[in-house]
Amino acid sequence: MIAGVQPGPVRESAFQGAPPARAPSGNPVPVPGGEPPVAASAPPLPDLSRAAEVLDRWLADSQRSLQFRRDAEAGRTVILVVDPNTGEILRQIPPRERLALARSFAAPRPPVIDLRA
Repeated sequence: MIAGVQPGPVRESAFQGAPPARAPSGNPVPVPGGEPPVAASAPPLPDLSRAAEVLDRWLADSQRSLQFRRDAEAGRTVILVVDPNTGEILRQIPPRERLALARSFAAPRPPVIDLRA
């Protein structure tokens, strides 16, 4: 409490006409006892059909194919760029090293502190 200031009831009239508080996301902040806030609409997703057409044409011209796999242990999707004639993997996204790192983070770890001691 501030010296010399007596606590008193908050007057709602002080807040009337003020814009609603907003979270960093831009969504309104809930008010106790008030209506639940309505989330701001998400921005529209871009149309990727043209990009997909360009990628398909490039893959056909370069005689490469894409393979999508799920690495369950790392919890990641893996994209392989493969030469369809030889089956050779030309590129892997994410690289093997990053998958190994993701697997190590996903693996269960022993506790840092032994609570039995």
